[in-house]
Amino acid sequence: MRSSKLIFTLLFIFIIIFSFSDVYSQTKKQKGTDSKGSSYCKPLKKKISGMSVRFLAFGQEEFDEDSYDKDNPRKLSVRDGSFSEGAESAYFLEDKDKEIRIAWTGNSFTFSKIANQDEYGNSGILTVSGTMSDDGKMLERCAVTFQGKEGTGKRKIPEYRYKFEAHNVPSEKYASYGDVTFKIDNSEKINNIFTEYAYYKKEYIDTDLWIANKLISVDQSNVSNRFSVTFYFDNK
Repeated sequence: MRSSKLIFTLLFIFIIIFSFSDVYSQTKKQKGTDSKGSSYCKPLKKKISGMSVRFLAFGQEEFDEDSYDKDNPRKLSVRDGSFSEGAESAYFLEDKDKEIRIAWTGNSFTFSKIANQDEYGNSGILTVSGTMSDDGKMLERCAVTFQGKEGTGKRKIPEYRYKFEAHNVPSEKYASYGDVTFKIDNSEKINNIFTEYAYYKKEYIDTDLWIANKLISVDQSNVSNRFSVTFYFDNK
């Protein structure tokens, strides 16, 4: 009886050790895969070596009508406007911007970089994250955010931030400059693409004078609204 219990106990311990080893092996293997292939997009079956993001949104903005006249009281006005990427545009190639990497987890990606640096010390953090569909034919969601950091002097930008998020943007393969790339672009075929949007920029033009713009709405029916992401393949 004791012998049977001993055999059962040893067998139970062996099963636990074997199961733990298998889980540890799979975890280690998975970590190794993620680390080695951090730039690998499964839906596209390609290693991505670069990326660019473009957006253009039409809507209404709130602005300081009398920003240039410090002797008159300020009043806010509303007008039609458009907002797009600027000097902080998310364009890079890994062989040139070696500090930037796209991190992939399954079909989802993210990256961030210091952007919009100028001679006055203005800069900021640009972050892009998104998720591809399993078949690679759709960008299910993508968010582009920029959080500015003010510089010093006459041209400082004390407040500058935005966020544009799009969803269900179709994709297509195309050739550009001799390299095969993969472009995701609504191509003016669908308009209602922005699920979230925010923009505010306040910039000094003198010690006591500034201009400020704030996006208060987006016209989702405007056919000129654009959102595109282009991946550049590593052909090596």
